[in-house]
Amino acid sequence: MPPRSKSISIEDAAALASGPLPLFVQKYSQLRQSADGKALLTRFAADPRFKPLDDALVNFGSHARSFSLDDFVMWFLWCRDELGGAATDQAVERFFSDTTTTVLESQWAVGFSVEATLPLGDDYDLRPIEDMPESEARECYQRTMRQLKPDEGIRPVSAFVREVTVAKFLPYHVGLVATPEYNAVRRRLGVLPLLGNALNDVSGLPALTTSYCAADIPFGPFGTGGGGYPLYDVVGRKVESFPSSHAPSLMKLLHAYEQWLRDEGLRLQLLLYRLCQAKRHSRAENQMLDLGITLEMALLEGRTEQHGVSAAFRQRGAALLAKSPAHRAKLQTFFRRIYDARSSVAHNGTLFRSPAVARDTFQHLPPWLRLASRIVRKLLIDGPPDWRALGAD
Repeated sequence: MPPRSKSISIEDAAALASGPLPLFVQKYSQLRQSADGKALLTRFAADPRFKPLDDALVNFGSHARSFSLDDFVMWFLWCRDELGGAATDQAVERFFSDTTTTVLESQWAVGFSVEATLPLGDDYDLRPIEDMPESEARECYQRTMRQLKPDEGIRPVSAFVREVTVAKFLPYHVGLVATPEYNAVRRRLGVLPLLGNALNDVSGLPALTTSYCAADIPFGPFGTGGGGYPLYDVVGRKVESFPSSHAPSLMKLLHAYEQWLRDEGLRLQLLLYRLCQAKRHSRAENQMLDLGITLEMALLEGRTEQHGVSAAFRQRGAALLAKSPAHRAKLQTFFRRIYDARSSVAHNGTLFRSPAVARDTFQHLPPWLRLASRIVRKLLIDGPPDWRALGAD
């Protein structure tokens, strides 16, 4: 006879699946099985202040949901362990007295790493995963990074964040209505990882978008959820340190992007994503293809003629960056080599037949990627060039 299967508890199953016991499972077990948890559930169920919440949604920023007494008691148990009984009782009183609450809008990002929270400006930060609130996402990302397989993509190890004040409760019949301030914060957080690709020697992509409650605000880690995670053709496996010196430049790019958002927003996002792909590919041939496309999108926009593309590519690129006639001539040579390398991959499937030329191209990829980042930064900050005035048309 086959051996009989042995049933195990949900706690044991979670421990086997993920190592440390997930927070929700810990506190739900305490809520349902401990005398303390049952007593708290009875106490709060009898509190008349909770009754009006039956007809309201609790606002968590990226989402809103019906009030859950179970979640509230699990948060109470957790907060009491973390902050102490007095601080937890004060938080409960604020929950009923305040009409607004603070949420941490968060844009997890693939590819960027920081050792400590980095202030960016305008109250935006880039936080390492260790500084993010306890949550299912944080547990998942930290667990997955430890168990990562060679064929899996990387997971976020940092997030762009900003605190936002929102109305605490929403009527059922109205639902989730975001304020203009909230929408602006979400939009900026979503584009910050893409804008990071216009800086030298870093690259990344937006990952999970969500909101978190502060530890001393019900429901703390039990109020997270909502948001979304985009899909990409290319993610890559690079994780690069984001230097503090990049912070002012990133915010300058954000302010510039906002000026062009209405007319050029979609094109700029596509341009930044293509640059990101060029940086994050693992094969040089794919990098050259996307590098060439990035620069063509940046330099040939508005050009309708089908002939003389290579010449226009060289002339516009050199004219945009040149500081002198001699510098302009040198840059034209750079842009010719970039265009030839891109064409070799597109037409022949290889970076030149000559091994020596291919090796030379590999060596020049890093400075060429920096050149592309510089051009994208210039277009973002200065806007569309007047090619005729630059003598490039």
